[in-house]
Amino acid sequence: MENYTFKYNLLDALQVAKKWKKQIIIFSVLTTILTAIVLLLIPNKYQSYGAFYPSSTAMRSRANLMRPENQQWLDFMGDDNEVDKTYIVAMTSDVTEHLIKKFELAKHYDIDTSKPKAGEKIYKRFLKNYKVNRTGFDHLEVMFTDEDKMLTAKVTNEAMNRINDVLRNIYTNINSKIVGMIETKRDSLRQHISVYTDSLVTLRKQYGVYDIVSPSRKNLIIQASSSHNALYAEGLEKFNCLKIRKTKWL
Repeated sequence: MENYTFKYNLLDALQVAKKWKKQIIIFSVLTTILTAIVLLLIPNKYQSYGAFYPSSTAMRSRANLMRPENQQWLDFMGDDNEVDKTYIVAMTSDVTEHLIKKFELAKHYDIDTSKPKAGEKIYKRFLKNYKVNRTGFDHLEVMFTDEDKMLTAKVTNEAMNRINDVLRNIYTNINSKIVGMIETKRDSLRQHISVYTDSLVTLRKQYGVYDIVSPSRKNLIIQASSSHNALYAEGLEKFNCLKIRKTKWL
C-alpha cells in the first residue's frame, strides 16, 4: 500500500479558486443578496442611555446638619446603600407600570389587552427592552431599546424622573411622620411643663415662697427672704423638688 502525503499551500488554493471561480462568484453574490434582504426586513432598533447618581440621605439628616461638634465631610452623592435602594425602586411597579401606561406601550407593542395574560405579555416585553444597571462607580444606568428612537429617549428620561419622584415621596412621607412624632412629643412636653408651672404657682401662693429659687441644690435662694418659719421651710423644700422635676422636662 502506497503512502500519499497531502500538501496544501497558497498556490494550490489559487488553483482551486481559479477552477471553481464561477461557482464562488455566484455563491458570493447570492449570499450578499440574501444578507441585504434580511437586513432590509429586520427593522432598525435604537437604544437610549441615561446615567445618574442618587443623592445622599445623610446630608439631610438633622444629626449631621445641626451637629455642633465633630463635623466631618459628607458626600453629596449617595453611597452603596442609596444606590441599592434606588436600583430596587427603579424595578418596582411604581416605575414600570407608570412607564407602560404613560407611553401606551400595549398599543405600541400591538398587544390586545382584552386577551388573557395580556398584562403579563406587556410586562415581559417591556422588561426585555428596559434595563437598569448598577455600575462600579456608584451610579445607575438606565437604558431602553425600541424601534422608535424618539420613544426610547422619552422613556429613559421619564424613567429617571419617575425614580426621583418615587424616592422623594418615600422620604417625604417618612420625614412627615417624624415631624408628626416630634410635634406630639412637643405637645406632651408642653402639657407636663404647664402642669408643673401651675403647681409651682400654687405652692408659691400657699407657702408664700416668692424668692428667686435656683432649680438646683446649689445657691438655693438667690435673694433671701425675711421669713424663716417651719411652714416656709416646708414650702421651699416642696417648691425646689418640683422645680427640679420641671427642669428635667425643659
